[in-house]
Amino acid sequence: MEYLKKEELYKNRSYAKCISCGYHALTGNYKSILSYTWKSALAFFIVNMMALILTDGFAIPTDTLGGVIWCVMSVATILSMFYMDAHIVNTFANQGKLVVFRRLLTMFFWSILVLFLSLVFIYATTLFSFQAEYGKAIIIGVSSFIVLLMIILGIPFCYLSVKYVVDDEKRFFNVVRKNFYKGFSHWGLIFVTFILSSLLFMILSVVIALPTYMLVTAKIMSETGIFMGDESGLPAYFPYIYGITIAAISVLLMYVKTFIFSTLYYTYGSIEQRNNERIGFMENSKKF
Repeated sequence: MEYLKKEELYKNRSYAKCISCGYHALTGNYKSILSYTWKSALAFFIVNMMALILTDGFAIPTDTLGGVIWCVMSVATILSMFYMDAHIVNTFANQGKLVVFRRLLTMFFWSILVLFLSLVFIYATTLFSFQAEYGKAIIIGVSSFIVLLMIILGIPFCYLSVKYVVDDEKRFFNVVRKNFYKGFSHWGLIFVTFILSSLLFMILSVVIALPTYMLVTAKIMSETGIFMGDESGLPAYFPYIYGITIAAISVLLMYVKTFIFSTLYYTYGSIEQRNNERIGFMENSKKF
């Protein structure tokens, strides 16, 4: 497909211009994006649909075989989702879909690890704080501090994640070590573009996912009735409608979610250009 040109990327832009460029990059290239990603989207749809049907909507299993099927289908769904995402992101990054796929999984692994360690720390603090005189205040204070710290330090990673998949640097830690301060120094620009693009994505998601809410509500009401001794009022083919509908909506949301990445993509280009201009200004100043 025809990839976005780099000279369109590295320009000094405001947050509004970054959002506008991200929007036009998607609407102006949607045919090329669809033609490049439809196979991976179809694979994600099929795997997700099968997982929803076989696991009864990823319900918690009660037997060993069901647990094995649940684990296998969960991993397959996650991998197929990232594989589709890698195809979409590669339309911007132009690094190769397998390279982007590996880098997305790397960032996902470290994100899960940081989240897990944070939850462990909060849980450990909770256990020790129960014996203290102001235990509840300590728990609330520590939890709030960790959440605030994760937000403050996490915003620059929106820039670093784009740089990791777009640039030629192969090691994630090298990208973080060399460029964290650069991202942190543009915290406000990253924060505003990320929040606004995420809000727009959530608004669209609420509308797109309306059929999901209806299906989930029907499923919950049926299971509640069965628990109380009534018969299920759902037709025998409901699991297939449930799986197909939610899988299709999931694919659509993956495409809509690209708006957040495309906005951060141009935010990344703006930060790189500002940094290059600053370096050029400092070099010119030394000559005088």
